[in-house]
Order: sequence, then structure tokens, then C-alpha cells
Amino acid sequence: RALVILPLTPLPGLLLVALIDAMPLEDIDKGFAHSGTSWVRATVTCFIYTHCAIEQIRLYSPNLNLQPTGVLRTSVPAALLTNILALGLSWFICWPLPFTTLLMSGPWLGFTTFFLLRVCGAQMRANPEAVKDVVR
Repeated sequence: RALVILPLTPLPGLLLVALIDAMPLEDIDKGFAHSGTSWVRATVTCFIYTHCAIEQIRLYSPNLNLQPTGVLRTSVPAALLTNILALGLSWFICWPLPFTTLLMSGPWLGFTTFFLLRVCGAQMRANPEAVKDVVR
């Protein structure tokens, strides 16, 4: 069984990378107006890592009682709002926006925390052990 599972374990992650990289990118020199696929790729990638992070919280903290739909209700708006903010900053400042990941890490964490509190804030207030699990 281990010999079958071992080579198959990285396949889902590799498939996601292949799907994201399969989206064609326009030349940066064409400017902001031709950057649509870049933003689609960024949003999909942001959703994937946000969803994985919240799913780990869900699995690690049974006291939180977070359902899979709650994970989606947290990760989808957090990813969308983070990339909308990055899109706006790129439009106002410059394209391509340098250090986008570094600039957006704070807003991403804020949006993720905000929507996690919106989804399961009552459960966290009622159960202090859930808060300790999430903070860890």
C-alpha cells in the first residue's frame, strides 16, 4: 500500500501547478490593460493557499467546529478581496507591482482573519479552547 501511495501523494499538487501554469500570460510590456490572465492566475493561486490554510485550521481544531462550507466562505472572499486590492494598487502605482506578495501578506492575513471570525466567531467566543487551537 505504501508503495502505491508514495508516488501518488504529490500528484494533486502537481496537477494544480500544471493547471495554473497552463494559463497563458501576456507580455508585461503590453501594460496593465492586458494583464487579465495574470490576475486570474493570482486569484486562483491565492484561493488555493488560503483554502489550504483554513482547511488545516479546520482539521487541527475540532473545537472550532468549522464546516467545509465555512472554509469556502472564508477563503473565497479573502482571496478575491486581496487580489482586488492588489489590482487597485497596480492600477494606481505601477504595473507590474513590485513585491506584490510582500505588500499583500498583511491585507491577506487581515481579510482571512476577518472572514474566519465572521464564519465562526460565535463558536470562538463560546469556546476558548478553539481560540487557542487557531492561534497555535
